[in-house]
Amino acid sequence: MDYEELRPLVLEALKQTPETQVTELLNRVENLALSKGFYSEVTPWRYGGQVTEHKMPEEDREKVREIIGEFVVEGILTWGINELNPGPPFLKVTNYGQDCLSVAEILPHDPDGYLKYLRNEIPTIDETVLTYVTESLQTFLTGNMLASL
Repeated sequence: MDYEELRPLVLEALKQTPETQVTELLNRVENLALSKGFYSEVTPWRYGGQVTEHKMPEEDREKVREIIGEFVVEGILTWGINELNPGPPFLKVTNYGQDCLSVAEILPHDPDGYLKYLRNEIPTIDETVLTYVTESLQTFLTGNMLASL
């Protein structure tokens, strides 16, 4: 799957479980993907001697781990769930992340979904405008709020 398809699944999984562990989040994203018809033709596989079988390819699980890292940088997630479990592998949605996840709109934290939404809403949108919006979204994701306006 592409980032374009995985990012919204990670956001959806975080809405369901705002306090989690990396592996649990990976498995939840995999289950969401399976429920939407992805990986139906994939042969199940296992890590080493693990009992759990996976259909989500290892490369997609790694993409989800990268998305988790991006969400930490963007302030949607933080490492740890409390002072007794203050770091990895635990994850928690931040207050800002809760605000983002509670909106029923397309978020700039899902840039591909945001651009798709824009194209649907404004079918005649100029490609130059899309280029600027794309760059603005990328700038926003790095935390440069003023430059992304």
